[in-house]
Amino acid sequence: MFKKIETLKPDLIGMTTFSYCYDYAEDLINKIKEYTSVPLIIGGPHVSAVKKDILLTNNVDFAMKGESEISFLKFVKELSGGKNYSKVGNLIWRDSSGNIVENEMEPLIKDIDTIPFPSYESFCFERYNYFTTKTLPIITSRGCPY
Repeated sequence: MFKKIETLKPDLIGMTTFSYCYDYAEDLINKIKEYTSVPLIIGGPHVSAVKKDILLTNNVDFAMKGESEISFLKFVKELSGGKNYSKVGNLIWRDSSGNIVENEMEPLIKDIDTIPFPSYESFCFERYNYFTTKTLPIITSRGCPY
């Protein structure tokens, strides 16, 4: 993973975690943050459950609660531009004083069928660990898929 970070030189590192494996994710977060200063954002069911406590208890820079198809795109635009995180729904972040801010929830997309399927042609599969199978896992429904 660290070789990939060195090779890709990302502007942002993102990860998803579930509560049952959060200890593993927290260990990984700490190792990543020791290795690089690249901003790290975490999302997934665990963040949605614990909300702003996620920034109180670990070393991530940002967190995204709930569904984030719209809010994550807004976040990336702010990260690369104006950095006005206060207008990004679902985002949990630290302000310039170090205070943890939990933004309001973005409204749910009423018709999830309006979300387009990923453009697989746009992915550079060789950059991902899934390259050998040429697949990327996605969740295509609301709620727990398990």
